[in-house]
Amino acid sequence: MIKIMHLSRFFSGFFCSQKTDWQQNGSRFFLFFLLLPCASCLTAIFSLVHTASEGDHMEEMHFVYINAKGQVSAQSICNVSHSAEHVQGICNVIKQLRTFRKDRVIKLVETADAASTFLMTVKESDYSHIQLSKPKTQKVTFDVCFTGFKKADKDRLIECANANGMTVRSSVTQNLQLLCCGYNAGPTKVTAARMKGVVILDENQFADFVKTGEIPEV
Repeated sequence: MIKIMHLSRFFSGFFCSQKTDWQQNGSRFFLFFLLLPCASCLTAIFSLVHTASEGDHMEEMHFVYINAKGQVSAQSICNVSHSAEHVQGICNVIKQLRTFRKDRVIKLVETADAASTFLMTVKESDYSHIQLSKPKTQKVTFDVCFTGFKKADKDRLIECANANGMTVRSSVTQNLQLLCCGYNAGPTKVTAARMKGVVILDENQFADFVKTGEIPEV
């Protein structure tokens, strides 16, 4: 209470001694004190959103995996995104985006050390149920978007997608399944796609997908 009284006297003295300035700039002071609580609220909101966003992108996965060639390995990725059949994330070793098929994960564990430990004891019976043969190309609608390409290259890729029964989208839609990125792909569209669980491919990976019907493991 005493502190409030002192603060009140300070502002009262200040405004009396600065009467002329206050009369000239009264509207500015009024606007400042009017907006101060709003600014504080906005700061808190932005802080919460930023913290939540960081938390989402820091998700990690540690697992033992078998690829299409039958090679078994321990994997650790962060900044994880999920689609119906695949998981993508930044590899903790090579610091690049990797793609994995969910049905080829042998075992999920809590830490990278646990994955390495399990890898040393893994037996063929642990993954004998996993099918490694490449599936035949399915005649289903597949939504794809191309970004970061020169016009001529983008037109060529769109023609290829249409010829293979895919639906080409111009933006990251709710049902988008693939985002094919060129050298000039913007981070905003890539981030939006990953948050929706869209699989990110480059041009060579897209070409492999067209040939095999399977999203390549990289």
